[in-house]
Amino acid sequence: MIKFESLNDYNDVWLTSDTHYSHKNIVRGVTTWDVKDHGGIHSLRDFDTVEQMNNVLIDGINNNVGENDILIHCGDVAFSGIGQYYEFLQRVKCKNFVHLRGNHCHQKEHEGLRDIGYYQFKGFKFVAMHYPALVWHQSHKDARLAFGHVHDSNPGVGRSQDVGVDVAKRLYGEYRPFNWTEFRDLTNNKKAYLESHHNSRTN
Repeated sequence: MIKFESLNDYNDVWLTSDTHYSHKNIVRGVTTWDVKDHGGIHSLRDFDTVEQMNNVLIDGINNNVGENDILIHCGDVAFSGIGQYYEFLQRVKCKNFVHLRGNHCHQKEHEGLRDIGYYQFKGFKFVAMHYPALVWHQSHKDARLAFGHVHDSNPGVGRSQDVGVDVAKRLYGEYRPFNWTEFRDLTNNKKAYLESHHNSRTN
């Protein structure tokens, strides 16, 4: 039986994904991509330099997430080597950082990462992982899914939500994490997808 880990010892819960810290090619001012092959110019982040993007990403976390909160990152924290990953961690003030594996988290130092997390906070249950999914543990019992990977290109199925920074920029005007209440409220407005024989009365 999969258990949902309680987060009630933390002051608050935040979720994010796909910060892509130090990723040159998603920065409009310095990309070497042929943008026609990557969704057009509007798919890039509107910064002149990588350093400008990095500073905005860090400020988006530190201006919202308290030291005694918990920040759950659904993968793809940083690019340009493991040094940039540790730089990101050093700049984040929150003491409690959970990093779930993304498709770009392939360095040797990332071998111990979990793929999926199961959490509950103040009675609210949710699953967190890098990829969107059709169903997940207890999705038929109103557990929600926080995911990333798609950079605001797919709304997800059922009561799931892309919590990547690109979605936060569109919804809230900032590259920042989602508070759990924002994630809850966004998924409240979605209809649960009930697969096969499962419904709210089955296991």
